[in-house]
Amino acid sequence: MNSTMKNELKDIQKELLKNGISRREAIKLLAASGLLMTASNTAQAQTLNASSLSAKIVIVGGGLAGIATAARLKSLASSLDITIIEPNLKSATYQPGNTFVGAGLYQKSDVLYNTVDFLPKDITFIHDKVIDFYPENNQVVTSQKEVIGYDFLVICAGMVLDFEKIKGLEELQEMYTVDESSKINDFFKDTMVSTVYNVNSAEQTWKNMQTVIEEAIIKQYEERQMLWHLNHNLIELNLKDKIATFDKSWQEKGEYDEDLEE
Repeated sequence: MNSTMKNELKDIQKELLKNGISRREAIKLLAASGLLMTASNTAQAQTLNASSLSAKIVIVGGGLAGIATAARLKSLASSLDITIIEPNLKSATYQPGNTFVGAGLYQKSDVLYNTVDFLPKDITFIHDKVIDFYPENNQVVTSQKEVIGYDFLVICAGMVLDFEKIKGLEELQEMYTVDESSKINDFFKDTMVSTVYNVNSAEQTWKNMQTVIEEAIIKQYEERQMLWHLNHNLIELNLKDKIATFDKSWQEKGEYDEDLEE
């Protein structure tokens, strides 16, 4: 083990001892969860008695990453005290499926699920949003002013859609939850502009596509009606055999290109 690693582990040990967790227990826990596989104690961690671990872990974010992390840690050590903090009650989503929603192949319910249906057993779920981090005190603060302490903090908050950085979309500002992203549809109302990056706008994408298809059908019908009336009028005026109509011959020769452009 190099000197840098030794110094880092010493610092970790000092902090952990404040919370009653020995360095050895901490390394075993981290190694078992795949977070410190380079430490020399990794081999010892394989013989860890999971029931002997006791640590409070706070996970910020209850999407697929946060839920999967909680489930993995619980499976390794059932005695761990795990809390997930998440503001969105439908944070478990299959985002790649949004493209299928936009194409009309999936419904919104096919890609958007209730968070509580996927939470591991014996964990604490807090329906709130973390707004402040105080790592020096091992604490986070939620929007409801609740102060939550921890031994270990895992941040799985996902990405914030920062539309302010895109010219012309500054009004949308930042978006995190599905409810916040509904502002996209309001902003682009009646413009036929949409995105499949979130499920609400993906639904609007399909609606926009339906509108385009309907308008194309109407336009095609009107053009056919116009051609039909032209043919009928030519027959009535005895001009049917005297005027070149639309066939491949005039297209190939290009004899009427200028007239058509006019």
